[in-house]
Amino acid sequence: KRSDQGYKEYLDEVSANDLLIFDLGYFAPHSFKKIDQAEGYFISHYKADTNLYDMDTYQKLDLVEELQHQNFLEKQVLLGKETKQK
Repeated sequence: KRSDQGYKEYLDEVSANDLLIFDLGYFAPHSFKKIDQAEGYFISHYKADTNLYDMDTYQKLDLVEELQHQNFLEKQVLLGKETKQK
């Protein structure tokens, strides 16, 4: 009966090396930043309307264009317009 976002109250308990695995209902770059600051890790589906930025230039990336000529891509990016979470 609660929203998926109700989990946020537990983020204060994240410790170094904890791994949190999220479904799209839990996708929130601000939460990912808090996990990273606690030296934890997260795995999540990618929400298609979320901005991605190049780590070096901070230029917005077009994921479709990046994947156009390859089957997969391994690249560090910044996630989210405001948070720019690594």
